[in-house]
Amino acid sequence: MRILCIDDDKDFLFILKKFLGKNNFDSTIVESQSAFFESFHRQRPDLCLIDINLDKSGEGKQIVEKLKHIDRANTPIFALSRIQEQKEIDEIISLGANDFISKPLDEYILTNKIGMLTEERKPSQFMSPLPSGMQNCFLETSLKIVEINNSGIILTSENSILVGSEIIITQLNPLFYGLENKKFRIAWVSKEKQGYTLGIDFNEDDLDIIAIIKANIIDLELAKGVA
Repeated sequence: MRILCIDDDKDFLFILKKFLGKNNFDSTIVESQSAFFESFHRQRPDLCLIDINLDKSGEGKQIVEKLKHIDRANTPIFALSRIQEQKEIDEIISLGANDFISKPLDEYILTNKIGMLTEERKPSQFMSPLPSGMQNCFLETSLKIVEINNSGIILTSENSILVGSEIIITQLNPLFYGLENKKFRIAWVSKEKQGYTLGIDFNEDDLDIIAIIKANIIDLELAKGVA
């Protein structure tokens, strides 16, 4: 696994370098924003560790936000900081960080988090490997709808689907009448003990979709009442 880290805390970097070396990670450690993005574009790491309070100015937040805008591969980000307030931690996650690691470094916690990330990125045993170099492809898989609300749709799947992938519900569920061939984009993926939970988030442009689904729900309830 290739790990790119940016931090200006000398004591922390000393411990981190020992940890990364001991676990044989292919790591690069930088101390400036320009060096970080130069290394990122050159190396395409599997994980980024970003100190939120670079120079005590919160520059790390800017890096997280910028990275999320330019990185189509959605490289995982672990935010590093000594902050303890939950409100600030929530803000960091909302900016695009996938997880938060408190300083001083706890090697056990970091090892476990990297291990979980490695498991999530393993190809599912149910999926056949894709041909190398393929950028666009179409696969058929089974999805189960768990919940639909004003915020989006939650589904489960035996297979891992990359964040940003577009799905089309072809075997139409009654809730989706009127939305044939509509493309939905996967916004988040969570690895479970068995399979994966997937999320489709709605935004202001999806008000028509929400209205159609609500109308279908009402029709189904009326149909149950008649029956």
